[in-house]
Amino acid sequence: MLRKLKIGLIASVAMVATLMGVTPAGAATAAPLSPELQNTFVSYGLHNNSLAGIVVDSAMTDEQAIDGGPNDAAVPPALRAMHDQMKPLLRVIPVIHWGYDGRVHLGQLVVNKGLVTDAERLYIHMFLLHFPIYSVIPETAFGYVDDASMAANNSSCYRPDMLGTSPSEHFKGAAFDVNTYTNPEHMLLSNGTTFIDPPGAVYDPTAKGAITKEGPVRKYWTSLGYEWGGGWGDPNADPPTDFFRVGFFDYQHFQLNYLRIDTEPLPAGWVSTTSSSTAKTHVVKFPTRSEYALAG
Repeated sequence: MLRKLKIGLIASVAMVATLMGVTPAGAATAAPLSPELQNTFVSYGLHNNSLAGIVVDSAMTDEQAIDGGPNDAAVPPALRAMHDQMKPLLRVIPVIHWGYDGRVHLGQLVVNKGLVTDAERLYIHMFLLHFPIYSVIPETAFGYVDDASMAANNSSCYRPDMLGTSPSEHFKGAAFDVNTYTNPEHMLLSNGTTFIDPPGAVYDPTAKGAITKEGPVRKYWTSLGYEWGGGWGDPNADPPTDFFRVGFFDYQHFQLNYLRIDTEPLPAGWVSTTSSSTAKTHVVKFPTRSEYALAG
């Protein structure tokens, strides 16, 4: 939808500033909107005829957003063949959101084409709630290094990574991370210590951009059939979760339940082997931290 929007000087400055951890408050452009983007503005309740006053965090071409540029520059070499399988099933969509600075931001999300309507509804709803999101930039801007994206408090969907020997739900374009530094991952390790990712982050349910069990953001996502990783460590989570493991909370993470993603566009052989039909009592062996990493 943003094919006609090229990265200009202002957008480039915005992206560099975001990657440095600085909200690009002055980064805006008055370029005319494409019809597609104008429709997006209208759906969000905005009726601007230009991007004047909007903070542009990401204005990539599809190639830049999905591959990172020519020759799949950001894709781990070991995963390029699987990434190529997914590419025809991915879409780059514009996302409008309130920033931590109280201004309206324009970003981009790479998502499974079967979930475009979901993604638009979810982000429109968060916008209407005035829920602040720091940035929404495809992970190619971070070289598909998820730790770098999380450290920048970025929100995203698609990235090529594996859960053990299987494609992750992010690899399927069916999992979303929101405000990743504000909503970190907490993992209780076998030695009794706690691993927090990204390092240095602290989950404070009262903080700006925090997702909470009783909050409207979590409730809306789960009403559309998405699991919240912040409930994975709770055996009494409502709704029940697939990935229950005591001490594991991924507050930033939402993923589509397995039964539904198996009906969405996926490459041959990518159908999940786990079912949520018995999720209340079903315990899934969650991979170790070393298994849940980029292969390559």
